[in-house]
Amino acid sequence: KVYPAAGVLITITVCAVQMVFSHLWLRVFRMGPFEWLWRSATYLSWQPIVKKTKV
Repeated sequence: KVYPAAGVLITITVCAVQMVFSHLWLRVFRMGPFEWLWRSATYLSWQPIVKKTKV
Protein backbone atom coordinates (compact mmCIF):
# COMPACT_ATOMS: atom_id res chain seq x y z
CA LYS A 1 0.00 0.00 0.00
CA VAL A 2 1.07 3.55 -0.69
CA TYR A 3 0.06 6.55 1.38
CA PRO A 4 -1.70 9.32 -0.57
CA ALA A 5 1.15 11.78 -0.04
CA ALA A 6 3.67 9.24 -1.31
CA GLY A 7 1.43 8.52 -4.31
CA VAL A 8 1.33 12.20 -5.20
CA LEU A 9 5.11 12.49 -4.93
CA ILE A 10 5.61 9.39 -7.09
CA THR A 11 3.20 10.79 -9.71
CA ILE A 12 4.94 14.18 -9.79
CA THR A 13 8.35 12.50 -10.08
CA VAL A 14 7.27 10.21 -12.92
CA CYS A 15 5.69 13.13 -14.81
CA ALA A 16 8.81 15.28 -14.37
CA VAL A 17 11.08 12.48 -15.63
CA GLN A 18 8.81 11.93 -18.64
CA MET A 19 8.84 15.64 -19.50
CA VAL A 20 12.64 15.83 -19.35
CA PHE A 21 13.04 12.64 -21.40
CA SER A 22 10.48 13.83 -23.99
CA HIS A 23 12.22 17.18 -24.33
CA LEU A 24 15.60 15.52 -24.89
CA TRP A 25 14.12 12.96 -27.30
CA LEU A 26 12.41 15.59 -29.47
CA ARG A 27 15.60 17.62 -29.75
CA VAL A 28 17.08 14.74 -31.76
CA PHE A 29 14.08 13.00 -33.30
CA ARG A 30 11.13 14.33 -35.34
CA MET A 31 8.51 12.23 -33.52
CA GLY A 32 8.09 9.61 -30.84
CA PRO A 33 8.92 5.95 -31.44
CA PHE A 34 5.31 4.74 -31.55
CA GLU A 35 4.25 7.55 -33.87
CA TRP A 36 7.17 6.61 -36.13
CA LEU A 37 6.08 2.96 -36.18
CA TRP A 38 2.47 3.94 -36.86
CA ARG A 39 3.41 6.26 -39.74
CA SER A 40 5.78 3.69 -41.23
CA ALA A 41 3.04 1.07 -41.13
CA THR A 42 0.50 3.48 -42.61
CA TYR A 43 2.70 4.54 -45.52
CA LEU A 44 4.21 1.03 -45.94
CA SER A 45 7.75 2.44 -45.93
CA TRP A 46 10.26 3.47 -43.29
CA GLN A 47 9.76 7.11 -42.41
CA PRO A 48 12.68 9.35 -41.44
CA ILE A 49 12.79 9.76 -37.68
CA VAL A 50 16.02 11.70 -37.07
CA LYS A 51 15.87 15.45 -37.59
CA LYS A 52 18.05 16.79 -40.37
CA THR A 53 20.96 18.83 -39.06
CA LYS A 54 21.28 22.43 -40.17
CA VAL A 55 24.45 23.19 -42.10
